[in-house]
Amino acid sequence: MQSHHCEGEDAPAGATVSPRDSPFVRLLSDAEEAGSTAEGAERLWQDKARLAAVLEMLKRPASGSAYTQWAASNELRKAAKVACQLLQHSQGRAEQGSQVMRALAAAAQAALAVNATTTAAVAEALVAAENSAAAASEDQFVAFEGSMQLYTELLNHRPPSGAWQVATAGCSGLARIFSRAQPTTFPLAEALQADGITKTAHQTAVLQSLEKARFPSPLPFLPVRHQVADGLASTRCGVSGIRSSLLHSPDMLKKGLQLLLVVLRLSTAACEAAIGSSFPQVLTDAADSQHGALAMLCLAALARGAAGHHTSLQAAGRAVNMPQAKLTQMIKQLAPNLQARQTDQVTAAATAEALSALLVLLVPPGGSPHDAPPPPGDLLTEPCLAGMNQLLQRPGATAETLRFAAVEGVSCQTGLLDGPAGLLTSLLACGPSSDAGLAALQAGLGDSLIQVLTAAGRGSLPSPCTELTPWGTLSMLQAVLSLVQPDAIGGQLLMRPFAVTGLVSLMSPQHLAAVTSWQHTSESEGSNNAQSMLSLIAAILHNPFLPGGASDALIKEVQEVMLKGHVVGHMLPALTYASGEGLNQPLTLLSRLVLAGPAHAQQYLQAHGLEAPILNRLFLDSNPPAVLVGALLTASQLARLHRDNYIPLAKAAPYPQLRKLLSHTEPAVRARVCNLLGNMCRHSAYFYTALDRHSLLTPLIQRCTDEDIATRKFACFAIGNAGFHNSSLYEALRASIGPLVSLLHDREDKTRANAAGALGNLVRNSGLLCRPLIEARALQALVEVINAPQPSTPRGVAAAAADGTNPLRISLFSLGNMCAHKECADALLQLGIGTSLARLKSSPDATVQKYVQRIQGKLQTAQQNR
Repeated sequence: MQSHHCEGEDAPAGATVSPRDSPFVRLLSDAEEAGSTAEGAERLWQDKARLAAVLEMLKRPASGSAYTQWAASNELRKAAKVACQLLQHSQGRAEQGSQVMRALAAAAQAALAVNATTTAAVAEALVAAENSAAAASEDQFVAFEGSMQLYTELLNHRPPSGAWQVATAGCSGLARIFSRAQPTTFPLAEALQADGITKTAHQTAVLQSLEKARFPSPLPFLPVRHQVADGLASTRCGVSGIRSSLLHSPDMLKKGLQLLLVVLRLSTAACEAAIGSSFPQVLTDAADSQHGALAMLCLAALARGAAGHHTSLQAAGRAVNMPQAKLTQMIKQLAPNLQARQTDQVTAAATAEALSALLVLLVPPGGSPHDAPPPPGDLLTEPCLAGMNQLLQRPGATAETLRFAAVEGVSCQTGLLDGPAGLLTSLLACGPSSDAGLAALQAGLGDSLIQVLTAAGRGSLPSPCTELTPWGTLSMLQAVLSLVQPDAIGGQLLMRPFAVTGLVSLMSPQHLAAVTSWQHTSESEGSNNAQSMLSLIAAILHNPFLPGGASDALIKEVQEVMLKGHVVGHMLPALTYASGEGLNQPLTLLSRLVLAGPAHAQQYLQAHGLEAPILNRLFLDSNPPAVLVGALLTASQLARLHRDNYIPLAKAAPYPQLRKLLSHTEPAVRARVCNLLGNMCRHSAYFYTALDRHSLLTPLIQRCTDEDIATRKFACFAIGNAGFHNSSLYEALRASIGPLVSLLHDREDKTRANAAGALGNLVRNSGLLCRPLIEARALQALVEVINAPQPSTPRGVAAAAADGTNPLRISLFSLGNMCAHKECADALLQLGIGTSLARLKSSPDATVQKYVQRIQGKLQTAQQNR
């Protein structure tokens, strides 16, 4: 079968060409020739017609046959080459350059499924353009925006044919980017196996493309970093080769350790391979070498990887087990190195980092740090604890750089205080009253750590807090949470100058945003770290309010300090960085402070806590029950405090959410919704119309028959207030009469009292519901309440009335409301209420006597008007 070629031009292998030299081909050829120089490329950028033609040719056709022809066409290759020429000269044209790069990447990926050769050609053209751009920029250029992602996606794709060409082109592009990103790092040729990245059968071609590559640090694309690390870990010579260089090549020790550190941090597989190659002991033995600090950072990374995580403070999983006896031996061997020498503070801090990670490995799989066995006594000697104290007290921080930057040789992700803070957290996790906890406290480690926190509150620079990474900050907060427990320093910790303001500074939006976007964590890890930070801060601040957490006098002092520190006003904006369970601790603290007094409540309002962006997010029915209870409790308290607070609550209009929450599966949530609705009707009829319009009354009435005692109680309260101010909702509340009558026999005094009060309010403003009340035997049920046995002693009477739970008083008052209507008064007389009133007239309760006289007066008036 003959193939057709354009006259005078050889077609590349695998490509088909048009049978004639079309004007479109000539346009692209002219553009290609013009774009070969900077001046020509500038003219192309300005020629909208030719630029549009190039972009149009890069678009995949919709139909199948046209798509196949397009993917194999010379036109597509020419358009791709012109696009690469434009990118090569795209300085100052960021938006247009991004548009061209996106079109080029889309074309390469679209062609891959049917013509891998074209895709490889496009990638090769892009690589050449990047090389030219780098040469022209004198090593300032690294890559076009988006090219890294394209090369990576080419490696992960499996086209039916031409896989080796595509893989080679992708690897070539990555290798050159890596080389430009950091020219003085490590050769990959012997260590990086192609199957760790491509899983293709053409390893030779791929390895050739990596022959002169250098290990990048930092790699700009996180998935690639993991692929490279796993590639090293999966090769037979990768980890073992590094180990060999550490043992036999002193000149390569530092570079080998730096390479190992990056790999261990990125790959659990590498940690497993390292443990299998006896790395833990090799690194432990290297602690006293010239590069001991680097060896300790590697050991810390290996231990965290072995525990199944790289950033968590919990040993939630276990990738590989290490014998406890071996771990203990290593800890004992390293403990003396905590004694920080003036000239080698970095090594001592790195040792603390390693010891902290090793102690986590002692935690049983699936356990928490509290489940770990006691640490070896070698860690609790006076010289070791003094060394930790010295590190915490004099970190030698500067505002410009982390002390470990020179050690790691890459973008630094370890702070000088990370290790000491983590190690102290592990010691205190045994319990403040344990041997480890007592030793740490008596050595002054708790006080030294608090000084780091208060330095953040003072805002002085340089601050030791600059030597805490997000992971180190989380460790510090874990330790502070242990220190604020009653059997440690206790709530007095928060009374130290700048302690609360230090915590406030750590939950500022600026700090949490920086934690979220920290370059050494993925987006999800960064978000989790910010959320954990906020939860820990809230837990620390809330601890004194827990039962037994502090005396009443101290609680008042702590509340005052938090008020001055504007804790409420700072925590509300920080809720943006929390979701789900992460909202629990902050909401618990906020509700507690708002309930503490109007000053905190005012801060909540000033921080827009009752406005839609915050309120509607907190009222989402998908939130955990504890979060919903805290949010509802806070809103309810604010509604209860003053009628002015109705205005922002009404503007937020949370009615749909409240209607959903009335049928929530958690009883505490249903109860708090009813309580909120009751307080929304406490001061005025402001919400009456909205409650009716948004169909909230029917589900509210249904809660009167709820299986939960508290829900029934608050439902009666809300219905009573909904009928208190005027009669506009009486018709809608007619359906509540039957359930309220039934609740007069509830086992809970407060529920019976609320039900009695609600029935009385249903006739307070109108006689509209008198007949339904009589027919439902509501009057008879109220008479039965006042005839029921009552406490016989003054103390019993006072106790029943102290919190408004006295059903007798409330029933009498409601009967007095009913006597104002002739129809009800007549019915009561027929029920023989006079006998009941005569008996109660001698009650020891003065309020009961007053209410009896009120009823008798109204009945007398009703009889006179017959």
